[in-house]
Amino acid sequence: MLHIPVLVVISDFEGTGVHSWIQSKTDNVLCGTSLCRQQALQFGVPPNQVYQISGMILRPSFYDHVRGKATVVDRSAKVAELGLDPTKRTCLVFWGGVGNRKLMAASLALLNCKHQLNLILLCGHNKPLYNSMKQIKWPNKVIIEEYTPNVSFYMEISDMIVCKPGPGVTSEAALLGLPILVEWSPFTLPQEVAVCKWIISRGLGLSFTRSKQISGLVDSLCDMMGEFEPTRKLRPVPI
Repeated sequence: MLHIPVLVVISDFEGTGVHSWIQSKTDNVLCGTSLCRQQALQFGVPPNQVYQISGMILRPSFYDHVRGKATVVDRSAKVAELGLDPTKRTCLVFWGGVGNRKLMAASLALLNCKHQLNLILLCGHNKPLYNSMKQIKWPNKVIIEEYTPNVSFYMEISDMIVCKPGPGVTSEAALLGLPILVEWSPFTLPQEVAVCKWIISRGLGLSFTRSKQISGLVDSLCDMMGEFEPTRKLRPVPI
């Protein structure tokens, strides 16, 4: 079977390191970041076998929102239809499709913000987490969902996202021009540290090590954004 070409599609921001995707100089390598491409070449993969694409491979619905150009969306009607306050900023909190109890700590921390926010809390496939979140009496306007295929829609109507440093969710947020607040602590997985560095170095968001820091960072982000506007540009970010 040695005559059959191998194509390695790398779904992390890095191709080498603790969890190395690049194992052979004979493989064809599909890289989603410029850093990954550099690592493939440094590993010794011939340049004609290294292909760099514009980012991580995402659900098509995310591309439908931008189609390669900045798009202006008026979110007022969509936000109001969901029972949220169209005069307030909206914060999306998402810890991946599996869900994690860190989502609850982050969500509760947002209640300490001086800027009152709409909250969209996506619990993924974590039913116990979803049930616990539904039992809380939230003072803010809030939407709580289990796993949903409508993440792109919720990102479109949000002003920021608090999330784990997954290559997928951060790429989705960057594609839609959504400011990112990402957890970066001593416990961050090695392959996700590259994501944190990318967010900070590109000026795409802020990082926190503990949930108690979130409210201050969100307030700072809201202050930087200035006066709230119901329209927002969906502006793709190259990676």
